[in-house]
Amino acid sequence: MKKLKVLLSVLLSAMLVLSMAAPAFAAQEGELTGGTINITNAKKDQTYSIYQLLYLESYNDTLKIGAYKVNSAWAEFFAVGGAGYAYITVEDGGYITFKDDADIEAFVKAAKEYVDTKALASDAPTQTPDADKQISFTNLKLGWYLVDSTLGTLCSIDTTQKSVNITDKNTIPTIDKVVEEDSTGAFGAENTAQIGQDVNFKITVGAKKGAQGYIVRDIMDAGLAFNNDIVIKVGNVTLDAREDQEDTDYDYSVALNQEIDEETYTFVITFNQDYLDGITADTDIVITYSAKLDEDALINDANENTATLVYGENPDFIEDTTETFTYEIDVVKVNTSNEVLPGAEFKLYTAATGGDLIQLVKIADGEYELYDGTNGTPVANGLIVATSGKIVIRGLDINDSYYIEETKAPDGYNKLTERKEIELTTGSNNATFAQDGKYSAGGLRVENRAGTLLPETGGTGTKVLFTVGGIMMVVAFVLITSKRRMAAEK
Repeated sequence: MKKLKVLLSVLLSAMLVLSMAAPAFAAQEGELTGGTINITNAKKDQTYSIYQLLYLESYNDTLKIGAYKVNSAWAEFFAVGGAGYAYITVEDGGYITFKDDADIEAFVKAAKEYVDTKALASDAPTQTPDADKQISFTNLKLGWYLVDSTLGTLCSIDTTQKSVNITDKNTIPTIDKVVEEDSTGAFGAENTAQIGQDVNFKITVGAKKGAQGYIVRDIMDAGLAFNNDIVIKVGNVTLDAREDQEDTDYDYSVALNQEIDEETYTFVITFNQDYLDGITADTDIVITYSAKLDEDALINDANENTATLVYGENPDFIEDTTETFTYEIDVVKVNTSNEVLPGAEFKLYTAATGGDLIQLVKIADGEYELYDGTNGTPVANGLIVATSGKIVIRGLDINDSYYIEETKAPDGYNKLTERKEIELTTGSNNATFAQDGKYSAGGLRVENRAGTLLPETGGTGTKVLFTVGGIMMVVAFVLITSKRRMAAEK
C-alpha cells in the first residue's frame, strides 16, 4: 500500500479514497456516505467531474484498512479482459486490491478513456467555478474516485478520512508569440520590415502534464503571406507531422486556410492526443514559420499575426499577437525658395555609394512601392519620376538604409552630385505644404539650384557690351582723326 501511495503522486487524473472512519461492518453498494472532496485552486471556467470506481463495503478504524468492491457502472472495465483488469487482483468475494507493480499512470489513462467511451455521467453534479477558488463535492458515497477536469489532471491523494482535500496543481497552458527584428536578430512583440521581406515568427506553447485537446490556430493580416514552412520542436527534437489520412503515428497535423466560427485561419495545428498523453512535465513546444510582407501591407500601422491556443475537453483558449510595421516617405523636389519643381528623376539605392539598386513598382503618378516579387512589374532601370514635384515611396524598413540618387534634374536646374539619405527615425516621414503650395516641412527635401543665366536685354551683360563698344568707337575715332591731321601737315 505504501508503494501505491508513491505511485499515486504521479497520476494523470486524481484517484482518491474516501473511507469512513468508523467501526468495521458490512454495507451494500452506496450505503456508506458522507464523504467530501474539496478541490483547492480549482480553475475558472473549467469543469470538474468525479467518478466512483470502487465502493467501500467496510472499514476497520483500528487497522486503517478497508474492503472495496467494484461499482456496478465499472463492472465491464474491471472484468476479465477489461482495460482495468491488468491492474487489480480480485480476491474471494469480489474484493479488489491493486497490484504492487501496477502502472498507475496507465491505469488512470485507461479509466479516463473508459469514462469517455461509455460517456459516464459524473457521480456528483459537475462544477464549473466562475473564478479560481475552492470547490467541494459533498455527501458522497465512500470509495475510490477518479477526479477529472476539462483542463487536465489533478493531484492525487490516498486517505482514510471522510473529508478529502486535494489541490488542483494543474496550471493553464501558456502561449508566447514573438517576431524577429532582422536588424538585431532578437525576437519580441513587434518588428519593422520592408515590403518583399520574409518575416520570421515563433510560437512557444507551454504545455502541461495531462495536456488535453491542444490546437494552435494562427491568423495573419492580409499584408502577411504565409510561406507554409512550419517546423515544430521540443528542445532539439523535431516533431513528426502527419503525412496523410492513413498516417496514425504522428505528433501533429496541419490544416491550411481553415474556416472556424466564420473566421478563416491561415493554419491550424492539431496535436495528436497520444503525443499529449506522453507529456509528463512542463514542456515548451516551439513552432517556427515565416511570412512575406507583401503589397497589401498596412503602411505606418500594425500588420498583425495572432496565434490562439485552444486547450481542454471543454475548450478554452488564450492568444497572443505580434505586430509588423512598414513605412513610407515623401521626397519633395524644390528650388531655393521652396517652390515645388516637377520633372526630376531618381533611383533608390541601399548605400551612399555603390550598393544595390532597389526595385520599385509604380502604383500611381508619383507613387511607388517596393517590389515584393509578385506585386507588378518593376519600373525600367529603377527610374522613378517626380511628375508633380513629389514622390511617395512605400514599404520601407525603419532599420534599413536607403539613399536616393537624382539622375535628371528639372529643366534649367543643376543635378545633385551626391545621393541623399532617407531618414525614417520614428515612422513614416510625410511632407506638409503651405497654402500657396510651397514646401513647408517633413519628408525628404531635395533642393536644386538654378543653372547659369543667359544675358538678357537691359541686363548687366548688355551694359558691359555697350560700354566696351562705345570705348572702342571713341578710340577708333581718335585714331582716324589723328591720321588725317598727320596727312594734312605733310
